[in-house]
Amino acid sequence: AGAGGGNRMEIAQKMARVERVDLERRTVKVVGEEGGGKETLAYDRLVLAVGKVPVAAPVAAPMGSVVVSFGSAESARALRDAAAMLRARAGTKRKVVVVGTNFVGVEVSLAVRELVGRSVDVTIVGPSEVLAVAKEDFNKESARMALRDARVATVVGFRVENIIPLPTRGPEGGARLLCIDKKGKSQVIDCDLVVWAAGLRPNPLTASLG
Repeated sequence: AGAGGGNRMEIAQKMARVERVDLERRTVKVVGEEGGGKETLAYDRLVLAVGKVPVAAPVAAPMGSVVVSFGSAESARALRDAAAMLRARAGTKRKVVVVGTNFVGVEVSLAVRELVGRSVDVTIVGPSEVLAVAKEDFNKESARMALRDARVATVVGFRVENIIPLPTRGPEGGARLLCIDKKGKSQVIDCDLVVWAAGLRPNPLTASLG
């Protein structure tokens, strides 16, 4: 209810993707999830809270479920399914690499550890030599300790230059990460699954509004 009056505001939730915002007509065109129909919604005031979208991984070839770019509901489901497959491969050495040493990368690494359990190796890699570099010192130390307690290995100071397929690694294949540091030193990391959480960029919808 509105303060000091009898006005009421109804809130409706709609699971859909925004396709276009028409500022002149004050309308938003949306598309329903999983092939749902299109719909145009009218508004009096528009609150734009679309956030950012993940930066695409530098993949040399199509790799199916081996590389997951974290940042959407679809990617979360893909990660869950890939983790289930890794857990099912008992008796073999399995490894997940999370790319991105920012706060999001740390959080994703801890989530991956919970999904795959303790029998799968988890490594976080990124160009910054400090974990969660944009956060306060307390948060940086908390991130370091959380990764240590979760037995997540860290490879800091290395930028991922490319990801190439390893079709012979396991039934679903795998990936090889080609990494390089500021001095030009290279490092190669082989794994079964790559979770890309290495950066965000402005949502294209925001740029389209001028």
